Amino acid sequence: GAIPQSETPKSRDVATIAKDHPALQQLGSLPPEVMFGTQQHNRAQHAVQLLPEHDYAEFTSIVSSTPDPVAKGFLYKAIAAGNSVSEVRWLAAEMAGKDRGWLIDHLTLGDPRGVGGGVKQQWSTSCNAAMTLSLRGNYDPVFALRLRNRNMKVGEAHESDPNALNMNQADLEKQMLESAYGGSHPGSPAKHQGVANARDTHGVGRYADDLLNAQSGVTGMTFRSVDGPAGADVVVILDRSLDAGMQVPLVIGDNMNEQAHYVLVQGKRGAAGTTEYNIHDPWTGDTIWVSANDIANGTIPGRYHKVGTVEVPSALGNHEVATTTSQPAFAARGSAPSGARTATSESAVVSRESFFASGEQHAQEIEARVSGDVKQVVADTTRLALDSEWQVEAGLQVADPLFGETASNAFKTAASAHQKGSTEAQTLAKLTKQSRAMQGQMLDLFRDTKLSDGQRRHQLHRVINEWQHSLTQNRALFGGEFSNAFRFAEARRAVDASIGAGFSNKLVLDSNGALHKGKKSLGTFRELVDRVVATNRAFIEVGEPRELIIAISETAAGTREVLVLSRTRSSAPVPPPTSPTPVEVQNHPDSAAVIVDIGSGESSFAVDMVQASDRNGGPIVQTEYGPSAFDGSRTRRDLTWERAMPARSVDSVAVFGDPLQTIDVLFGKHGVKLVFINNVNAHYNAEQYRGLARALCKAMANGGRVEMQWTYSPETVGGPKGKRGHVQGRHVDDEVENTGDLETALQSEAPKFGRTITVRMAAPIKDQAYSREPSRRRDGADPSKDNITSPVPEHRSIITFD
Repeated sequence: GAIPQSETPKSRDVATIAKDHPALQQLGSLPPEVMFGTQQHNRAQHAVQLLPEHDYAEFTSIVSSTPDPVAKGFLYKAIAAGNSVSEVRWLAAEMAGKDRGWLIDHLTLGDPRGVGGGVKQQWSTSCNAAMTLSLRGNYDPVFALRLRNRNMKVGEAHESDPNALNMNQADLEKQMLESAYGGSHPGSPAKHQGVANARDTHGVGRYADDLLNAQSGVTGMTFRSVDGPAGADVVVILDRSLDAGMQVPLVIGDNMNEQAHYVLVQGKRGAAGTTEYNIHDPWTGDTIWVSANDIANGTIPGRYHKVGTVEVPSALGNHEVATTTSQPAFAARGSAPSGARTATSESAVVSRESFFASGEQHAQEIEARVSGDVKQVVADTTRLALDSEWQVEAGLQVADPLFGETASNAFKTAASAHQKGSTEAQTLAKLTKQSRAMQGQMLDLFRDTKLSDGQRRHQLHRVINEWQHSLTQNRALFGGEFSNAFRFAEARRAVDASIGAGFSNKLVLDSNGALHKGKKSLGTFRELVDRVVATNRAFIEVGEPRELIIAISETAAGTREVLVLSRTRSSAPVPPPTSPTPVEVQNHPDSAAVIVDIGSGESSFAVDMVQASDRNGGPIVQTEYGPSAFDGSRTRRDLTWERAMPARSVDSVAVFGDPLQTIDVLFGKHGVKLVFINNVNAHYNAEQYRGLARALCKAMANGGRVEMQWTYSPETVGGPKGKRGHVQGRHVDDEVENTGDLETALQSEAPKFGRTITVRMAAPIKDQAYSREPSRRRDGADPSKDNITSPVPEHRSIITFD
């Protein structure tokens, strides 16, 4: 599983890889059955970066001459798995002329399309070994194709003669099954050995954590056994792992034998309002879809219906090999789960204890892979994130049963059943308005640091009671779906079980830019930004597929709540700037000052356009307006903030909040050297422009620059000019109402702070991929934006501060 060393490897930078391997940046759009996730993408990029010069040139040529994107994906999977370039060349020749169905079915072993032909165990109790083969083949297409070529039909088995059809596969399974156990599952004796008997004869199984960890050089993962997990916790582990591109082995069983049979969870999808998991069963060789509800509730269809052990994967550093076997295992006696059904379910609820136990374990795993001065920074910052993410999760357990997707769908169904303008339609409109108000009240209660735990719970119960009273009076509007759509008892249980000390011991930002957690001071906001940047850089170096972001929210009590949250890092590296008109070099004397990109949306102007000489020192802070991009995901699981600002570099960080009015609080006096305000829909009046002017006068370093771009073009096809409400540097269109502009406000405010400003108009930069406000829906669909055009700036103002 190591990179071939025919000559000294040469580490290439991301820009070189992006130029030579554009297909690598587009692999996220491959069909999910290719099973090329974030974890493999990171390993593929690293492997390509370190190829010796001759091998790099040959591999680049092989990829370039392969026309099909799916085939290219399998070439990158092969190099990520540690295959030599000669093996990749052989694979390319085997793939030539084959259609996508053939590629997916032959270059994986878990039958991700569910058409048959996935690995089927050859012995009665070798599901452990067959599952391990499936996992390796799903990550290594060279191995998958060679195994298929060396056996007649890996998807079939002879019931009484294991060597009749697939002798090579049977030998591999037997060797693994009967090898002395070297793992760490608490249910297994040391050096235990299984017994290989034909499928129609009872044998003896074994756990497989040591078998899985023996493949780590290929898969890039190690595994840790969790014995007897709660069903809800299994769902959390599956979602976290699969979102990062890491497949998860399970041992399933029944009440008599909880540790009976290994299966492999390979993927996930959203379906009919729930989540389903793609599971390969090595006894039947079949791949089925099983709902999150069935896994959480222990009602998996077939003979074995609940999870007895989960093998929790962790990503290794790029091409690192596991050195211990303190990872997962599954006891196995081969039997035959069969059949499948799907069921709609709400998201499984995880307890506070399970949440922190799982999160702490993951944090320790990351910390163990980090070395040097940054180790303590990573440890402290990841635990801040753990606290923050529990606050979000606990709030969702209360709010989503009342306002989530099922509630939203109930309102839509009711609206479609009643004529517009009718009494029923008017009542629904009032309830919709009340729903928004109730969600706002809950958010205020989640964020208020001045409430005691008892006061917070009491007020949340009051909101639930009020909402229930309003809906119950109009129950007939929602028909028979009322009880499923609005789950008041579930929300009340969550208030009592989940709302506690984590809410009163929050991370808070004061008006001086200082952070506090309870009575403890945690430095300045700018220092937090630096710690998050350092932690994200360490995550990349050790192969951790997540990144941290910061969210700042105003509270009803006048304080500012700060959360540090994680999301899956974009698998595609940021390409080098391609615009012929990058932002002019600033050469600012204070290199430690930050660059702030306000309203990044789905793009990243500063990352793409600021030239290298201005990128030294302080980080780029990409921002998105919090209430519109972030707040909805605090009360509804079907909404997300994670689509905003996807393109990132190692010297940038994403911040949700309102930096326009608080930039001086966030980054301190003279702490900002460059600000971009591009196409920001703020709909400011004259007083708000003056507030922005005052904040900039405090925040901008001497010689600092504010660059603004805006357009008065209609937001929708055929709509009125100026509707976007962009923040404008200078009002230049008499056809649009003048509500104020920054230049006028600065002329009034700058002298009060002893600042002078220089303003010049410049040609707008139009060859950048500007974006609309990102979709908040987790599934990405947002019909409300279908008629909204992406902005192209018409005007550009550059303001320099001295």
